[in-house]
Amino acid sequence: MKYFQADKYENLHMGLKSAPNLIRQKATFGTELSDHAYDLTRILVGMQDTFEMEEFQEMRQAALVALVASAPEVVVPYLIDVYFTGDLSLQQQLIILSALGLGARELAGLEKKVRPSPFDFGRTDPKEIPSPQLLPLALHRQYVSPMDRLSRDLETMMIEPIREEAVAKISGPRVLQVRRFSRIPPEKRGFRGHVNRLFNLAGKVFIFPFLGRWWMHQQDLYF
Repeated sequence: MKYFQADKYENLHMGLKSAPNLIRQKATFGTELSDHAYDLTRILVGMQDTFEMEEFQEMRQAALVALVASAPEVVVPYLIDVYFTGDLSLQQQLIILSALGLGARELAGLEKKVRPSPFDFGRTDPKEIPSPQLLPLALHRQYVSPMDRLSRDLETMMIEPIREEAVAKISGPRVLQVRRFSRIPPEKRGFRGHVNRLFNLAGKVFIFPFLGRWWMHQQDLYF
């Protein structure tokens, strides 16, 4: 934590660069991460690029994603609360949303290589998103396109278990279903087994707290 509050370029850069891997490693050892996750998240959200550091935003984003994925019960409620109640810039708000989305992807077990970065200038054509309220082209490529892809991925993750349950009910008891076995190994069929840690956290940690805060925010605006 002291590296995040350092007044020297080298110390701050080292802290940001090593943070993601260190956070994930500490997640499996005792309570050290959970004890400090809140303060780390608070510091990262409010951190300013005083040194005009190259890839500063990317490194800060990566650290926040690691915190969301490693200590969601501590980090996610804080991020949701500060998003609706904090005096944040547009960039800080977008970083929070991106961290929540990317962290949720990691919890769901999705491969890292398919994660869109909010600071990766994508090639998505703004015309593909039918909205009359688009940001300027550069900002759209930087933020809207990745967030649009994240929302589609999260929607798929939430709907898929429901779809499978419905199919199971229609198909009847599992003992009556006819299974087809393939001689092609799973790895050659593109199948990658993974643990979906998001399944038990999506509602109570991500969705319902976010909706609850959003509703309170709307009440404060109009009543």
